[in-house]
Amino acid sequence: MVEAGIVTENAERLSPIRSQWWGGMFEAAGSMWFTLDKKNNEPYNARPGISYNDNSFATLTRLKRLFGGSIGHSRGGSSQWRITGERASKIAELMESFAPSRREMINLFVSWGAAQSNRERLGVYERYKSLNPHERSDVPEGRYDELVKIDDFIGGITDARIRKVYFLDSRQNSHLKYPGLKFNLSHQQLVEVLQKRFGGSISVEMQEGQEYILNDTKYLARNDSIAWILGKENSRNFLNYVLPFSVIRQYELRLWMTEFN
Repeated sequence: MVEAGIVTENAERLSPIRSQWWGGMFEAAGSMWFTLDKKNNEPYNARPGISYNDNSFATLTRLKRLFGGSIGHSRGGSSQWRITGERASKIAELMESFAPSRREMINLFVSWGAAQSNRERLGVYERYKSLNPHERSDVPEGRYDELVKIDDFIGGITDARIRKVYFLDSRQNSHLKYPGLKFNLSHQQLVEVLQKRFGGSISVEMQEGQEYILNDTKYLARNDSIAWILGKENSRNFLNYVLPFSVIRQYELRLWMTEFN
């Protein structure tokens, strides 16, 4: 019941700030794509879609409860929330000013929303095929410096990428572990700006095109994976700050805070 109350509370406060929160979510994670509707194996319409993968089914359930959509399985054994059509287009319009690296895909979603016929929507799909949906747009210098000053943008990044981790105490012969926070992101510029504001360290964990194995299956990394890591004290300060701006992870963050105090 406590968790349900948190979700309801945040659904109410989400209305005036959802643009910044969505921007943070999709600068940090998620996918944007188009799919074809076919009849007799012939395409007659195209629809945009957005998705977000997470190992926590409860987190995805909160997303679905707040925004609709559906939950299924994705590669690597994780679960995936997705939403398509007009609702996906509306979300893209909301985040337009706050997700600069998604600019080209957002423009296509907006064009799809303005299309007056299935033929025009198929034309948008043809433009989509010429893009690499995993490749991000260049971000103007200084834009991330502006965005990380927006609390709800940080809330979106947190909900998309925050993970609790444990570090071994570096003192000799110590077997003690202490908690910290970790965010895996793909934008070096964004990571550096976050570190500048909140402290912590940075580590490149995987490079674009690098091969990795997940559940006995080989994959190639689509983007760089850069870890932004906060130690115990910085983690405590960050959690105290970001808690009011989280939308789908407040329940976990409240529990985690007890470990950092």
